Amino acid sequence: MNGADYTLIFTVLDLSPTFRIGQLFPVGLPSMRIPPRASRSFNVRLSLPKQRYHAGSYRDIIRTVVTRGAPISLKALELSGIGETSDILESGFARDLLEMPRETEESIDEDGVGFAWWIHDFEILTGNRLD
Repeated sequence: MNGADYTLIFTVLDLSPTFRIGQLFPVGLPSMRIPPRASRSFNVRLSLPKQRYHAGSYRDIIRTVVTRGAPISLKALELSGIGETSDILESGFARDLLEMPRETEESIDEDGVGFAWWIHDFEILTGNRLD
């Protein structure tokens, strides 16, 4: 629910334990706008990966990024996970995304439009044991 007097823009990402970064919502769009006093909902189906890397627990982070003032696209952050591609992933995007501050101070551009962003993380812990 957007209880603000301005439109909010959001994107939901999955940061997987294999360092894969994927956009969960919205599908096919860079972000979703929520007008003032409106709400949006969506369903996501998650499952354990078929390929097991080692015994132990795994952590997915479902990251919601909300902005005000200007739409942004996080599509450039999407990465295949380790074992999902033959390329070696040496990018710092995954680490940088995990270490982003959770909110920023409002900044005003030359047109007088304010931009601000917030991040909310939801952790999903799963166990896995090798047979």
